[in-house]
Amino acid sequence: MRIVLALLAALFFPRFTQASPGATGAILLRQPFGARAFTLGQAYGALGDDVFGMSYNPAILSRLRDSQVGTQYISSLGGSRLGYVAMASPLSPSQSLGLSLAYMSAGADSVYDANGADLGRRDFGQDMLGELAYAHSWPMGRSRLHLGLGGKLYRSVILNEMQATTYAADAGALFETRLRGGVATFGGGVANLGPGVRYSGGASGGA
Repeated sequence: MRIVLALLAALFFPRFTQASPGATGAILLRQPFGARAFTLGQAYGALGDDVFGMSYNPAILSRLRDSQVGTQYISSLGGSRLGYVAMASPLSPSQSLGLSLAYMSAGADSVYDANGADLGRRDFGQDMLGELAYAHSWPMGRSRLHLGLGGKLYRSVILNEMQATTYAADAGALFETRLRGGVATFGGGVANLGPGVRYSGGASGGA
């Protein structure tokens, strides 16, 4: 019998999750990936054991026992598209390295100015996100500690004019211990630590 207790503290800093003039909520930075991971929600940060777990808690990578590749693609009405590919591989029985790339397009259409003049066809928004993550685990008697760290590079363009580039970091931990014939798993992490997202050019007023 396997007993799993999941505890995940996910902290998303306000400058990434609240939009303001010249700033954005950076949806792609908070987008979940993987059907199984999406179903379990934030609990996957403690329960995850595959390559999709990297976007929830980088410490999950040190649970991998073999190399994995995962992909996801969603196309919806209006031309919106979301794509994701991730790959991870153990470096040793206690270390793993992972890399992921994500892309989101909000679609495109004709844009007009305040006087009704046609400005041409513009992309509403295009975001790209890359992440490199590393995890290491250590045995602790009947328990095991996993620690992970990830670095992100984020690029966003709105209406072919407003642009933003920033970086962020994720950090996570997992603790597994035997408990009454089963295994208790505790996980926690912080996500998207960084300077925030601010646009320049176009209507953002930054240029």
